[in-house]
Amino acid sequence: MAWTDQELDELEDAGSWDWETSRVAGPVSHHGAEVAVRFSAGEFAGLAAEAERLGMTVTAFVRMAALARTRTPKQRESLDDAQITDDRIKNSRRQRPA
Repeated sequence: MAWTDQELDELEDAGSWDWETSRVAGPVSHHGAEVAVRFSAGEFAGLAAEAERLGMTVTAFVRMAALARTRTPKQRESLDDAQITDDRIKNSRRQRPA
């Protein structure tokens, strides 16, 4: 549902803002994008099983798989730890904190 012009005008009117309960937030330490992706129960079960096999969280596994898909084989060789490839994961399983 789209905002009406009247609703947008009200949101932009500083006189309608709740200054009494406002909070000041600091800058974020990371700049980037977050993406929400919906999986069926079966798809998620497969992702979770593979992530567990590799000692990763599902989020880290999905990120790694998506980034690996966008890179050439040469680029995949130089991925940093946050963008690790499947072969490097198999050889250096991440240890979960105790």
